[in-house]
Amino acid sequence: IEELRSEFSDTIEDMMLLCEDSVDLVSDDATKEVTMVIAQDETQMKDFWHLYDADGDDIAYPGKGEAVLTKKTAGKLHVSVGDTLTVRTEDMQTFTVTVSGIAVNYVYNYIYISEDTYIRELGDEPEYKLICMQVKDDADVYEASAEVVDYKGVQQITVSEDMRTRLESMMDSLDAVVLMVIICAAALAFIVLYNLTNINIIERVREIATIKVLGFYPGETAQYVFRENLMLTAIGAAIGLLLGKWLHAFVMNNIDVDVVSFELIIYPKSYVIAVVLTFAFALLVDLAMFFRLKKIDMAESLKSVE
Repeated sequence: IEELRSEFSDTIEDMMLLCEDSVDLVSDDATKEVTMVIAQDETQMKDFWHLYDADGDDIAYPGKGEAVLTKKTAGKLHVSVGDTLTVRTEDMQTFTVTVSGIAVNYVYNYIYISEDTYIRELGDEPEYKLICMQVKDDADVYEASAEVVDYKGVQQITVSEDMRTRLESMMDSLDAVVLMVIICAAALAFIVLYNLTNINIIERVREIATIKVLGFYPGETAQYVFRENLMLTAIGAAIGLLLGKWLHAFVMNNIDVDVVSFELIIYPKSYVIAVVLTFAFALLVDLAMFFRLKKIDMAESLKSVE
């Protein structure tokens, strides 16, 4: 690593040695394969790997006999802070750790332990074969990676920016799917409300005609007819918000991707937008049917047989 620091001092800001191994985590309820991470210098960890909990508070790097899990991993294993679980290595060695923290993480599943824990439990020192590098602000990350990958002893290099780009592309695709669902839901809402309103008017032609004969203005007639629509819309929106929250959680749990974590959060503005859009479509239907009410012939309607 000292050779690398000297060779790439113009482009690399800082470096940190890590040990990464694939292990199985075993709890009372489940078993899950994750990546075990050990930092050679724990004081450097915060500069490369920010560990924080769901409240945004920093999590201390685990001490002897302790481990920090990523949030999705803890959820799959049904463990919380203070619980114990068994770590099983690829050569079937096992040891037990206590969960000291659960860190927010969105890509891949990790368990973080200290070098002391590894040495005490397995009797060997971890093999540090992974180097994390921070590129200087004025350096191009792809040019730096091309130089490093050609250096002796370097087997593979991964640019975190590439992963960020892929995830952003994936989220853009997901946004397109969500937009399509919203458009389809809006079209369905418009069709249902239009048909209900149309049937309502057809079945109450004489009643509406009588109101017009009695001297109701067009706006008052429309209010008399459409008040029911708005009440039904309000009831539907209230029930839809409750069922929608449950449906959202159900869908997100069923599209679960092992290496990606999604937060099941619905912001208050989403509820507001949903209600506003629902009433907007209801008012749009009322506007379209308003001209239908104006065309009702009072004399002919009063002569018709129900």
